[in-house]
Amino acid sequence: MPTYNEFGAWVKVGGPRRRMLEYDTRVEDVRSTICYIASETGEKFTVCWRVPDDTVSYLVNLFIDGEFIDDCLTFGNGKRSGNFKGVWTGTKKKNPFMFSDITYESIGKCFNLIHHCQFISSRLGLLAEEYRPKDEDVTHGGAIENRPDNTLGIIVVEMYEVQVIDGYKRRAIEKTDKAKFAEKPKQIPEAKLNILTHTVGIAEESFRDRRPEICSFQECEEPKPVYCFEFHYRSEQLLRAQGILPKAEDTRRSPRKRKPLHDLVSMPPTKRERTAESEAEVELALIPREEDFPVKAETVPNMLPEVDEVEMIHPASKMTEREISTRLENINNEQYAIEEHRRQLESERELLDA
Repeated sequence: MPTYNEFGAWVKVGGPRRRMLEYDTRVEDVRSTICYIASETGEKFTVCWRVPDDTVSYLVNLFIDGEFIDDCLTFGNGKRSGNFKGVWTGTKKKNPFMFSDITYESIGKCFNLIHHCQFISSRLGLLAEEYRPKDEDVTHGGAIENRPDNTLGIIVVEMYEVQVIDGYKRRAIEKTDKAKFAEKPKQIPEAKLNILTHTVGIAEESFRDRRPEICSFQECEEPKPVYCFEFHYRSEQLLRAQGILPKAEDTRRSPRKRKPLHDLVSMPPTKRERTAESEAEVELALIPREEDFPVKAETVPNMLPEVDEVEMIHPASKMTEREISTRLENINNEQYAIEEHRRQLESERELLDA
């Protein structure tokens, strides 16, 4: 929230009224603070203010897009804070402020600014207009009066030190006040097209509020405001494009970079260094596994493997140690039976020869 010597101003939006974040806040001069806020189409807002806790009376003025909207007088012994929620549209009724889109229609070198809702007219809601000096320029306060063409897209809160010379009374709200909000085109220089996306209008629904009170007052000798707060409202996309807001980081995963197939084909073959471990891996890969050559039961005597081959167990086999031991024991028993059968055949041959 911009503050200066206990003077402060801020903008609230949404149902629960959360305070908008200010960006690129800077002090323009001794009496003025400028910042940027991210506006959103259709969002209602309230302008809040605060003055020091002293015995001085202050007049707080609100300007939107260079037009006077409303003011509030705080007495030295009265409240020290307040807000501007909207504009009067009837007896005890106000319509809230709302950010809205703008469209452009070409008219020579300028363009018509047309709201999607009703326009805020000039000098509506002025509480002490009849007591204000005739030669006073209320289009802008002293802090920004010398800056031409810099009023669109800006909410200004000005604070003046005043002297109250009379009491207060109720102001009569005419039922025809709403007619003053009829659409009225505004001329926009063509150079402003690249920096304007939103404007301020009023929402359709209304709310009840107290009738404003007016009183006569006299400004102090110094004509300039004690302090001025400027809120430049822009869309979030425009603020990011102007570098006022940081660009949103891309959270999507970047695709893996793969070499095209033709690059892999055209690449020369790479030589691998031959080591003892690599040669052993090749030899193990060439050794056949037993499950690759199933042996039938009746062909065991005719396909008995050699002893050296039986003792060679492939290290990649999934057999347990117990299964391997059982298999070896069966093979040994079969081999012993074959030897016994061979000896019997040799004995019978000797008998025949005799």
